[in-house]
Amino acid sequence: MAATSLAEQPTHPTPELVRAELSAVCSSPVFAAAPRLQKLLAFLVDQTLAGNPLKESIIGVAVFNRDPGYDPKEDSIVRGEARRLRSKLIEYYAAEDSARDLTIDLPKGTYVPVFRAREIPTPIQAPPVRTHNRLIAAAGLSVLLALIVASYELRPTLAGTGAPKTIIARRSVAILDFRNLTARPESGWLASAIPEMIGADLAGCGQVRLVPGENVSRMQSELSLHQPDSPSLQTLSAIRRNLGADIVISGAYTSLGSARGGVLRVDIRVQDAHTGDLIASVSENGTEPALLDVIARAGARLRTALQLPAATEETANLRATSPQTPAAAQAYADGLAYLRRGDLLAASDLLRRSIAAEPDFAPAHAALASAESKLGYETLAREEGNRAYDLSPALGNGEQKLAIEAQYRLVNHEFERAAGIYQRLFADHPDDIEYGLLLAHAQTEGSQSQKALATIEMLRKLPDPQSSDPRVDLEAARAYAMHADYRRAAELAAEAARKASLSKAALLRARALSYESGLLTYLGDAHWSALSQEARAICEQFQDQACVASILRRFGNASLIALDAESAEKYFAQALPLARRIGSAGEEVQILNGMAMAREERGQLDQSVADQKQIVSLSRTIRNRGSEQQSLANLGEILLYAGSVQAALDSLEAALKIAREIDYPTAISSDLITLANIHRLQGNLPQSAEAAQRALSVARKTGFVSLQVAALEEWARVLLAQDDVPAAQAALREAAGLHMPGEDISAYTDPLLAARAALAAQKPAETVTLARAAADVAAKQRTFSRQAIAEAVLGQALLALGKTGEARAAVQQAWARVEKSQWRPIAIEVGIARARVLSDAKALPALIAEAHSRQAYELELQGRLTKAELSHDAPQLAALRSDATSRGYRFLARY
Repeated sequence: MAATSLAEQPTHPTPELVRAELSAVCSSPVFAAAPRLQKLLAFLVDQTLAGNPLKESIIGVAVFNRDPGYDPKEDSIVRGEARRLRSKLIEYYAAEDSARDLTIDLPKGTYVPVFRAREIPTPIQAPPVRTHNRLIAAAGLSVLLALIVASYELRPTLAGTGAPKTIIARRSVAILDFRNLTARPESGWLASAIPEMIGADLAGCGQVRLVPGENVSRMQSELSLHQPDSPSLQTLSAIRRNLGADIVISGAYTSLGSARGGVLRVDIRVQDAHTGDLIASVSENGTEPALLDVIARAGARLRTALQLPAATEETANLRATSPQTPAAAQAYADGLAYLRRGDLLAASDLLRRSIAAEPDFAPAHAALASAESKLGYETLAREEGNRAYDLSPALGNGEQKLAIEAQYRLVNHEFERAAGIYQRLFADHPDDIEYGLLLAHAQTEGSQSQKALATIEMLRKLPDPQSSDPRVDLEAARAYAMHADYRRAAELAAEAARKASLSKAALLRARALSYESGLLTYLGDAHWSALSQEARAICEQFQDQACVASILRRFGNASLIALDAESAEKYFAQALPLARRIGSAGEEVQILNGMAMAREERGQLDQSVADQKQIVSLSRTIRNRGSEQQSLANLGEILLYAGSVQAALDSLEAALKIAREIDYPTAISSDLITLANIHRLQGNLPQSAEAAQRALSVARKTGFVSLQVAALEEWARVLLAQDDVPAAQAALREAAGLHMPGEDISAYTDPLLAARAALAAQKPAETVTLARAAADVAAKQRTFSRQAIAEAVLGQALLALGKTGEARAAVQQAWARVEKSQWRPIAIEVGIARARVLSDAKALPALIAEAHSRQAYELELQGRLTKAELSHDAPQLAALRSDATSRGYRFLARY
């Protein structure tokens, strides 16, 4: 029995019936262990019932938490998970014994589910919406994952054990930057180095929990604390409210420099954050080169004062967690300080300097991996993370070795392995919310959001202030967003912002507001703009340039979506210097991508080309082959639009070479389609036909319907050039047959192509209808260059119908749109059509010369034929037609 679509069924299933079947599928044993597939299926069903289009890029954002401008060619997660979903649905219905009123099917090559009677076995095909090659750079939020807890007693059930275990929670300790009493700039590195070393020494006993340095750095910025060596009770209360710390360690140092023998004095104060009482005051003297010895002696006295175990062989081995040479120690301390302040370029340079001085120091490699990852250098980040992991056995601290491995697994996208390590660390330290949140983060990244929410529920059972920490809500928001439950995610982000405000954690509040804003854009809630503005104001106040850049990029994306390219370009132009200032190549690539799109939409192709060239260069710098391939392909397309045909060919061939090297079939097919277009324009019709056929063959093997549609359309253009109109129209019918009945395909197909085919078939009345429809679509999309082509085709069809006045008006209007534009091949084509309709042979020599200079043989030949015809030069016309026929351009030969 032939398959029927929902629209063709005699009785349409109600949404209630479809949702009941969806619930049954998702709750079945077959889908129980596949939460990501449950989420994907639910989204596809909901969107289909709502009548919304299903683009691959939309699915990637909504279901898999990708940025709105991510590249589906480079990231094939949607296609891969759709294949898994099809297999699971087959498995489910094969195992289901009872008859059902309907089944849910996901035919191959489409993201549109089909609801049909179960006895109908044959699926129908429908395509995903074709995506634009150049992507909108998208805003995103990196949730901070370092949390602080205070003292309490727990009776948790440890992960993997099932048995309750009573644990006396450790006191949380925040160590502030130390004050430089001599104010000697060359000794400034000690302000962060001393706290780092004290923390490493105290952590070895396992009976205190250190507030991470990045949290302390954020807090000091938010509270405007400038290295207080003896905080007041009011300040201590603010610190506790912000960080949840029980104990605060502060201090000062005096360093007299090498001219005075490198004499160093360190004064340390330990205070109860609840009462302000002084717990201990320790002073030690020594020299800068012997800093580790000074801290070791101070650490022994601090442990005594805090009633912690005395130094053992294990804690003595903690010396391995600090650089051994002064040069390495200084560069490492400064590098960490810059990293925590968000100055990633300076941090990266300093950490490399530390590694050069002490190559086998694992924590420096781990910190550099973090910096490189934030900068967008994923390959370098993986290499540094791997190096840190390889060197970590030399550390005496087993916990730190595991933490370094977990970080490496995260950077390497081994989320399941990372989650396993964090689960072990959290089981060993169930009072440590740090490990709990890192575990939830890894689980969410690994598409195990249900497990992440279960972990978060464990964190919510901790006593205050841990359970009410705003970052718990932020991590929960991320997990719900992974389920496409944006409303719940936005509510949690708003709650995180509220809690951050109560804690006076302004930067954290800004991040929560920004994340909520991003979620509201998915929900179509206009309130996103005000939230982003509020977050931006906070980030600007604290000079968090990465935060400001991402928010500006979000406004640019929104403007692009609203077809306001001018505003989009302004936002991207504001964001770009910020990304460059912080050295974030990844952020810069996204911003440049958006700017290139905005400039292309505005017809500023020369600037768009410059942007794409920068993206190619950056992609090579960060060693991202997929990004390099895509940017070369994008560059080639824009060069083609600008009329730099040979340069476009060179760029596309380079892109195709990379696509083949990295075995990327969709990119191979897409690049071949563009190459077919270039070859046809250059006069190499056999090469164009070969490229189009290879593109179609690869597209069919991928099963990706939108690619097949694009390849069929390009093949139709070749057939039209060869004057095989019936075959061209057959190709277009095949392409149309790949779409769901009643689906609006104008957003991702070429509506003008059918008009061209009708004109070639000498059906002017039909051409008029199709050309006007194509012009209307182009006008709505504000693609005025394509609107001009449609009007040019319309003018020729009207002329064939004898409607001379209307024909002249149409071509004059088309010419006015593109005469001075940078879309040169389009301008040449429109100019030739205008000359033909107006019988203006004098306008042709300049157009012919430009086509020749741009190596656009097809347009040059078209112009010469028109000139010969208008000039009534029969010998020249015959010679040109013979040349066109010999090259295969039989349509132009009868033009």
